[in-house]
Amino acid sequence: HNFFIGLAYLGGVDVEVDHERALRLIRTAAENGLKEAVEKLISMYTYEEGVKFDIKELARWRNRLVLMLRKEYESAPDIDKLEDYLRAYFELCDACFLTANYDLAERYLSEMMCDCEKLLGELEDDSEWLLTYRFLGLANLHYGHMSYDTGRFDESQYHLEKSIKISQEVIESCDLDWFIRDNAIGYRILSQLHLIRNEEKEAAECLHKCTA
Repeated sequence: HNFFIGLAYLGGVDVEVDHERALRLIRTAAENGLKEAVEKLISMYTYEEGVKFDIKELARWRNRLVLMLRKEYESAPDIDKLEDYLRAYFELCDACFLTANYDLAERYLSEMMCDCEKLLGELEDDSEWLLTYRFLGLANLHYGHMSYDTGRFDESQYHLEKSIKISQEVIESCDLDWFIRDNAIGYRILSQLHLIRNEEKEAAECLHKCTA
């Protein structure tokens, strides 16, 4: 009830637009566990629909969505619910990373990698295992990129190489396009890292692998 009234005030449907009331109503619905309200708050803070962009609020509601989707997956596991959960997790990390909120990005990427590692030890379905492995690789790729941007080059190299290792293992077995792309991105950033260290031979090797 609060959610739909909030939407009406947000869009001016049969009432005058009132962004403050809309936010209050939609937030109340989200706090009461309505997933659609949580998703709407994410959209509002992402696209500034009646609110100013606020990465902390955006991260808060993206994290709430992750917890909801994880609960849905755990209550009735299937690959679609697993993908929804892991994608929401990655989008949370990505939002923090792309807005250069590195403390938040580091926190959520670390949590995501731990959760993926835990899942990999439990999953029996090959498709679900491969999906989780891919998101583990993406999390390492982003962590490596973030560490590169913040000048932590040893940490960057560790996570980039881990991401590349994951991609290469899958490429050798099934040649999936998304792993080939992730692999190329990892090599490109690693090449830049070697250039900063004046390691021209290693940089050239990575660049060659990136374009191979």
